[in-house]
Amino acid sequence: MIDEAERLLERLVTSYPGDDLVFDARLMQGDVLSRLNQFPQAQHTYESLVDNPAYIGTPNAIVALLALAKCHNAQSGSDSSHGERARALFEGLCERVDAP
Repeated sequence: MIDEAERLLERLVTSYPGDDLVFDARLMQGDVLSRLNQFPQAQHTYESLVDNPAYIGTPNAIVALLALAKCHNAQSGSDSSHGERARALFEGLCERVDAP
């Protein structure tokens, strides 16, 4: 079932790359992967949003950064570098004047 969902998502992203729903779909994909404890895959998904030039400087970027920070935090028990990255992301979000 997850494989079918991923195929559908990839089809959406490929067919409609500029659609506003792409961000929401990718964010949900990362959330599902996180809930399934597939943190490396979730991290990759969140990073694809954070690094996408279409979202940089938008409110969506803040949401993606927060999700990425939480993902790194979840992985910090097994790798301290994830804890350091999570801390840096959380601190960066706290310092942003455009963050709600």
